[in-house]
Amino acid sequence: MILTSIVSMALSLQAPAPISPAVMPQNALMRIDPKLWGLDFSVVINTLDVENNTRPFRMPLIVDGPWSLLADKNSLHADSFSGNTIIQTKRGKDAMKGTGPRGEQIVHLEVPLGPSGFSTMRLQAEVACWGAAVDEALAQQAQWPANWPRLTRSALLPQAMIESDEPLFKESIDNLFSGNLKNYSPWIAAKKIVYFTCENVQVDGGRSIYGRTGTRGLNIKGALETAQSGKGSRTDLVCTCVAMLRAAGIPARPVVGLSEEVDNGNELTTWAEFFLPGSGWVPFSPWQMKNAGMRSWKLDRTWRFFGNWKDLNENIPIAWSFAPGDGTTVHDTWSIWGWTRAVKDADIPIEVKNDENKVTYFPSKLSVKMTSGTALNERSYRAWLEGESRPLFRRNK
Repeated sequence: MILTSIVSMALSLQAPAPISPAVMPQNALMRIDPKLWGLDFSVVINTLDVENNTRPFRMPLIVDGPWSLLADKNSLHADSFSGNTIIQTKRGKDAMKGTGPRGEQIVHLEVPLGPSGFSTMRLQAEVACWGAAVDEALAQQAQWPANWPRLTRSALLPQAMIESDEPLFKESIDNLFSGNLKNYSPWIAAKKIVYFTCENVQVDGGRSIYGRTGTRGLNIKGALETAQSGKGSRTDLVCTCVAMLRAAGIPARPVVGLSEEVDNGNELTTWAEFFLPGSGWVPFSPWQMKNAGMRSWKLDRTWRFFGNWKDLNENIPIAWSFAPGDGTTVHDTWSIWGWTRAVKDADIPIEVKNDENKVTYFPSKLSVKMTSGTALNERSYRAWLEGESRPLFRRNK
């Protein structure tokens, strides 16, 4: 895949972007080298005869993020199919209803129940993504705030798969800092926490869980089980880092998205962000840090994949949560979207039995894809923002 950079993009290019000042990177953080990507996300549900099957398909979607932008929502198309027949199409704002607790918009689409026995929901959009750079000296000067910004407070609370209120995490923080956490700046404290977590979690297993027809969703068991066992997937490492940061009183959140570096953008992947006072959301990828040999890294030096992440522009952030709401509508595995449970009261992910005669449902199938587009200059970037140009989007009929 040939990647194309958006060149000659000064700070003035960012002015039209409708991003809240509370999350716009500033001070020690800088957005660099933007790229334009096409996002394609589809889900096939084979099990339709379930409780609450009139619930809508719902999915959190980052529209205005610190490191990405979905252009005024006009590039978003959401379609639902009964079998191979399209039933419903929504575009832009019409496809969204409400805001999730983590700040994402919620895609809302009816599930068509028809004689075909399966339904498909598909989302297509264009997304601009930026690389990240950090001024290490400025980052180290950040001070603990008297109160965190209102828009960050949900990132201090436990959520599904991130059980940050469990005593284990608070005890680990107290031991790591000998009860003197605030003697360190938030930047250095976050580095120590992520370093400690990466050193004490062994990464094993793949990124995804698979069914008979393909990918079902993320391979994830959560922060608590990972911390107790010392082993987990790359997503589990992300969850554990976020749980540790939250236990230390630092707002942090997981990011679920796509990466050109991971199966050419054809598989869900995860990274994380924490909030640095006065600067904004700092992106970091703990599993990439481990692979880059972080054992020799010094706290007072710039770290790769920790704020200083030039290739972040090859990642599309999709959501800050693993399912809508509290996860009660997870179908059969954690994979961002939600509808209704395939098997009532079953643990997630639902076990697929070897004896097909005992299988009472068919797992859902998840398909994702990111495609690169052409370089944008200042003029064409503004035209894209204003909806006058669609250089990437080629909607399949």
